Amino acid sequence: MYLSLIIPIYNEEENLENNIFQILSYLKTRKFPFEIILVNDGSTDDTLKIAKRLSKKHQSIKLISYKQNKGKGHAIRQGLLAGKGEYLGFVDADNASPIKNIQRSLISLQNAYDVVIGSRNEADVFGARQIKPQNRIKRVLGTGGNKLIKIIIRQNINDTQCCFKMFTRRFVDSVIPKTKINRWAIDVEILLLAKRHNYKIDIIPIEWTCGPVSRVGVLGYFITLKELLEILLRDTRGIYKNTRNKL
Repeated sequence: MYLSLIIPIYNEEENLENNIFQILSYLKTRKFPFEIILVNDGSTDDTLKIAKRLSKKHQSIKLISYKQNKGKGHAIRQGLLAGKGEYLGFVDADNASPIKNIQRSLISLQNAYDVVIGSRNEADVFGARQIKPQNRIKRVLGTGGNKLIKIIIRQNINDTQCCFKMFTRRFVDSVIPKTKINRWAIDVEILLLAKRHNYKIDIIPIEWTCGPVSRVGVLGYFITLKELLEILLRDTRGIYKNTRNKL
């Protein structure tokens, strides 16, 4: 078994080194080989400098970097397509979702599931919770967005946006090249494609802590809304249903 863990990074200079050390320390205790792929999404601070230092110091850390900020979705896609693992996944750089959940995810992936998503919402799975929740405005916007997301993906998933997702190799090879979203709605697009192609999805509980700095401002929610409408339009046109021929 070989794991590829993708971590998109953007202006993470303050916490990157410590957070990657925590992830690296945990993975070194596991009994399987792994690689960590840092994808620098056009950072304007010293994130790239730190990431280069980490990749030179640790053989298991790989680095992908580009100058222009292209979005979380683009970074995740680039990382997953570059990964060599039998199992692949992505997490946030702020460690908001405990890295220990990887072990539980791998068990699911080894037992007939192709997609494992973390949820912070107990309505999805017992034990999920937000230790430090988002502010009130974001919770309200998120609730409204979730209603639209359920309509789009036609699945009763209450938390699609938790940045903890794991996949099998066959799922990544089949689905990820077909994704088009470049920013925050990539999670929704992935789950919709999973449903359209009849892949099995497991949901695991996450004890989530809101990071000290959120990259999703109020403007980000409106950008996500635009992306959601793009996904809905593509799906209405049957593009996701017949992706092999139409994307």
